[in-house]
Amino acid sequence: MDRLDTMREIAMDYYELAPDRVKDLAEKFYEAMDYDGDGKISPKEFMAFMREQGFEQYRDRYFFEDLDRKGRGHLDFKDVMTLYYIMKSGRPFCEGCGELITSIYFTCVHCFQNSSMPFSLCPGCYLNNHYSHKHRFFLDNYTMLETQRIENLVARKASQCERAALMSSSMPSSSNSQPGETVPESQRSSKKKKLEYAFKALDAALKVATIASTAACTIC
Repeated sequence: MDRLDTMREIAMDYYELAPDRVKDLAEKFYEAMDYDGDGKISPKEFMAFMREQGFEQYRDRYFFEDLDRKGRGHLDFKDVMTLYYIMKSGRPFCEGCGELITSIYFTCVHCFQNSSMPFSLCPGCYLNNHYSHKHRFFLDNYTMLETQRIENLVARKASQCERAALMSSSMPSSSNSQPGETVPESQRSSKKKKLEYAFKALDAALKVATIASTAACTIC
């Protein structure tokens, strides 16, 4: 079993379960790469297509050989669907060694949030400091996903509290209400948001520390 086998299975599962319009797009992707129309993709066709479409990071003979699961010197439809999945799912190449990362990886949090080009590393390059980058705070892809989920929940809760505060302030005050009564609630909501974010950030940092101390360098 080679390192792309799991991706091949996932790619074909997605294809089989996809609606017809998505299947049509995938098939057109394959047909566009097959310049001579013989039903298979040669290395020359692969390289030319990657160059014309601006996918320079995929223009690699070794990557072509990884995709060629049967070692026949050309790609068939399933091979190209694996490539299609890799590209559409945003599977990264390691910024340290340049290899496609097929499992867990570490991503620069600042670049992930502020750049169209995230900076990602395989565990080996990350743990051995085999990279050059101006930012130093990284999260693995699983922790990053969980962090984003928690941030979305916190933001949604804060938005709900703000709407509730606005609705409360717009309602007529009862005789027992004091002017500005909604302000303390708003302040409490803000403090709660900051506290939740702080706990989230601390938890993420602890997860990273645990992973960094136990992850094997061969997981890539």
